[in-house]
Amino acid sequence: MNTIVILIAAGIVCCIGIVDAKYLIFSPNGGISNWNDAVNYCKRRSANIVKIENRGEWNNLYNLLQCENKSGDGWFIGGRARNGRWYWEDGSSMRFKNFASDLRLFPQTGTIRTVYNYAYVPTYGRKWKYVSRRSSNKLGVICEKRC
Repeated sequence: MNTIVILIAAGIVCCIGIVDAKYLIFSPNGGISNWNDAVNYCKRRSANIVKIENRGEWNNLYNLLQCENKSGDGWFIGGRARNGRWYWEDGSSMRFKNFASDLRLFPQTGTIRTVYNYAYVPTYGRKWKYVSRRSSNKLGVICEKRC
């Protein structure tokens, strides 16, 4: 039997103590240094880095994040871009995107052959952001268990 405790405060639903939860949210203090670490962190927990497929799913996840500790810059999600084209960690095309309209990918220059960027949900705000491979942002990760 699964145990779910739901706290409702100021119109925000917080789930506490979920057994067999769909989302596993790991703190930015968890020692994850890059997107690949985040992917492996989820896999070690028999989960995948989260793939947000539509606005409804995003809204539900956003509401859950309102209950999280705001100690870091945000949480990695499963989106990555290769030379400006976004796709999910599983290789599928990213059809639903929630990036701020002012974010732009920079064209490759010099000797760099491939440019990668990695999506994350910021601690504050509803629009996603992204970082490069060598980011100094303090990020956790959102994993999910698909049914």
